Amino acid sequence: MKPLLLLLSLFLYLYTTAQNTPVKKVYAYKQTILQGKKTKQPVSKEVYRIYITTSEKINVTGLWIQNNYYNFSVLQVTKKTVTLTSGSGKKVLVPATRFAVYEIKVQQQVQPAPRPGTELSKLLATNEIVLVYTFKARTYFTTLKKAEVLETVALM
Repeated sequence: MKPLLLLLSLFLYLYTTAQNTPVKKVYAYKQTILQGKKTKQPVSKEVYRIYITTSEKINVTGLWIQNNYYNFSVLQVTKKTVTLTSGSGKKVLVPATRFAVYEIKVQQQVQPAPRPGTELSKLLATNEIVLVYTFKARTYFTTLKKAEVLETVALM
């Protein structure tokens, strides 16, 4: 009876700790921006828009996109709903939520990138975006398989 009770309590502990990660959802969008004059060949650039919703305060410490490490900044979003207005209308990027919303502003790629550990390497192999964060002195990873592609924008 005691081993069964011990096993049940271990399972319950693992289940409750797995459910208590502070990052609730990752929203990521990729958009191609064409720059240049109509007479010349336009230069294209991919821009990522990344948002996370969290139930508690976290410290984002790393951002990997397509196996490349990037500098970034984190800004708290004060709007209830995050939208993007384009030629085809408004798109809701982050729906209204009771959790805090943070925007991860992607900056330049870091060369050389830090060496990822074994666990991070496995995540990088199967996900387009991997965020590394700390919460209560522990390191966590949150991932997204694919960023949603937004329509291309031409800036002239």
